Amino acid sequence: MTGKLKCAIVSVDGSEESMNALNWALDNIKLKFHDQESQSGCFVILHVQSPPSIAAGLNPKAIPFGGTPLSASFN
Repeated sequence: MTGKLKCAIVSVDGSEESMNALNWALDNIKLKFHDQESQSGCFVILHVQSPPSIAAGLNPKAIPFGGTPLSASFN
């Protein structure tokens, strides 16, 4: 791979395939800084999962999962 990456993101869901992708990324991706003065690179592991489906009473609709928005943790 040629070029310079400032940030790399790998999503994992607990499956064997996503763990293989994470291992590949850790072994092969090297973050390179654009210049010597700006040394800010990042490697993000994004854990994804399906929202829980909880049936409530006789209403079979799913209850939405309410977690903290991801964007709030980066501000």
